[in-house]
Parts: sequence; structure tokens; C-alpha cells
Amino acid sequence: NNRSVKAVDYEKQYQQQIKASAGYIGKTDIGLMIGQYNSYKWGDNQFTVSQTIPNPKNFSTKKALGDELIKSADYKKTFTVNELTWNVKQVYYQLMYLHGREQLLKEQDSIYNGFLKSASLRFKTGESNLLEQTTAETQLNEIRNQQQQNSADIQSYNYTLQQLTGTGTAVNIIADSLEERNFALIKDTAAVNSNPYLAYLQQQINVLQKERDVVAAQRSPDFTFGYFNQSLIGNAVNETGKLAAVGNRFQGINAGIAISIFNKPMKAKIKAAEINKQAAENDLMYNQSLLQSQWQQAIQQYLKDKSSVSYYRSSALTNANLILKQAKLGYQQGDTGYAEYLLAVRNALQIKENYLQNLNGLNQSI
Repeated sequence: NNRSVKAVDYEKQYQQQIKASAGYIGKTDIGLMIGQYNSYKWGDNQFTVSQTIPNPKNFSTKKALGDELIKSADYKKTFTVNELTWNVKQVYYQLMYLHGREQLLKEQDSIYNGFLKSASLRFKTGESNLLEQTTAETQLNEIRNQQQQNSADIQSYNYTLQQLTGTGTAVNIIADSLEERNFALIKDTAAVNSNPYLAYLQQQINVLQKERDVVAAQRSPDFTFGYFNQSLIGNAVNETGKLAAVGNRFQGINAGIAISIFNKPMKAKIKAAEINKQAAENDLMYNQSLLQSQWQQAIQQYLKDKSSVSYYRSSALTNANLILKQAKLGYQQGDTGYAEYLLAVRNALQIKENYLQNLNGLNQSI
């Protein structure tokens, strides 16, 4: 349902119709001449019908170009769908991250809400000052503000997903826990050459070659065929010596050939078409090199993100949970001051936030 995909479908239909028009030979010329062109007597008339027939090479080259343009539309659809799929995956995993962050913010809300209750109770009993209660309240409000911003981000990406999928109704995803995508890295740079955008660029070269052939075919001779039917009042004499009247008709056919004599402008057009093709070949080579570079960068980004996620899973997350547990216990028992408690909680929650960000980065790299 995506509009860009539909646009390419329309483009293919357009090219199919253009190809069907390649056999058009042009208009038929029908003429009438009447007057005094054979004698002083008014009334001579002549009817003519003529048709110029382009060289058959023009038809064949235009049809060949039409075939390549239709193929080009198919290639364009392939890489359009490929990019659309990529965009949908990006948005989908960003939404998974935001929903995961939503759960983390709920956890933080619970922690800071408990902190506020304890700080308020300690303030009422005189065990702490107003600063501790105010700090707890401020921290809780900050988290709730982040929750509102996160909800707005989720809604924004939902709209983006709706636009990408071309649906008329709101789109939501099933927000399971954020997990790493299954992926097996294959460091085969030759695979880059199968990229659909490169296939499209290669097809553009084929199109430009056929456009050059169409221009070159215009130098081929064209043919004209005609038929005339006329009167020769008072001029023509039959075997009995009787002069021709209005009702006597004389007919014949004519044929001609149109040859390209002044070829310099056409040669320039052919040369221009060849240069255009060379530019397309250069564009293909540039994009091949660019994709190779992007491929290598993507591999390094994946390896970096993979290493980072492994670190968090192997030790950082475990330590974060332990810090939260010990900080809460120490604060409840009075062994830990609120400043020390708050610092520990912030560090532990930041580790969890960093893990989510790195996991999202890993999925985006994949």
C-alpha cells in the first residue's frame, strides 16, 4: 500500500503504454487542389493521399528501448521495496526500544516513588531535612516528564509506521521485550554486487544505450508513398480526339525517399547520447565503491555494538541489579545517606538505559 511502491507500478504501466505506441508511423496527409492549373477554365481539381513511413529501424530501436524502460521500472520497484523494508525495520526496532524504555521508566518511577515516600516519612519524623524530600520529589517528577516524552515518541513513530505501510488507520506493534535480532555475519563483500540499487543503475546504462540507438536510427532513410487523382479539363485528348471534361479522371502514384544529408547535428546528438551513457557507467562504478565502503563500515559498527551488548550482559546488568538491591537495603536500614543512595540508583539505572540504547544500536546495525 505504500505510495512510493504504487508510483513505481504506475511508472511500469506508463512505459508499457509508451512501448505500445512505438509503431506509430505518423499522420496521413490528405490534400485537395482546385482551380485553373491546367487551362483557363475553372474547375480542375486534384485529390492526393500520401504517407511517410519511417525507416523500420526506428520502430525496432524504439521497441527495444521500451523493453529496457519496462525492465528499469521493475528494477526500480525492487530497490524501492528494499529501501521501504529497511525503513520499516528501522522504525519497528526503534519502537521496540521505546517500549523497552517505557518499562524501564516505569521501574524508575516505582523506585523514585518509594524514595519519595521514605523521604517524606523521614522528614515528618525529623530524621531528615527538607532537601532530601525535595530531591526525591524532583527526581520523581523528572522521570514522569521523561515518560510523557517517551509516550510522545512512541506515537510519533506509530504515525511513521502508518505512513510507510500506507494504511488509513493507526498502526501499533506488539511490544514484546526488546531482544537481539538473529543474525549470522558473512564477510563476503561480493554480496554487495547483488544490491538491487546497483542492478537498477546497471539497467539505466542499458536504457541509455538503447536511447543512443534510437537517436542513431533517425539517420536512416524514411520513405514516402502517395496516390493522386485529378482532372485535366480541356487538355487531355483521348484516342477519338475528344477533350477531357470534369468527369474524366487521371490517377497515379508517387514514392520518395528522405535521406539525411546534413549529418553533423545528428552526429552531435549521438555523441551526446554516448557521453550520457559514460556518465551512467561512472555513476555505477562510484556507487559500487560507495556500497563496498558502507558495507565495511556496517560490519565494524555491528562488531562494535555486538561487543558492547555482550559486555552489558556479561557483567554490567548483573552489577546494576546488585547496586539497586544493596542501595535500597542500605537506605531503608539507615546505613546509607540519601545522597549516596541517589547516586547509586542513578548509576545503576543509567547502566540499564545504556544497555537498551546499545541493544537498539545493535539491531539497527543488523
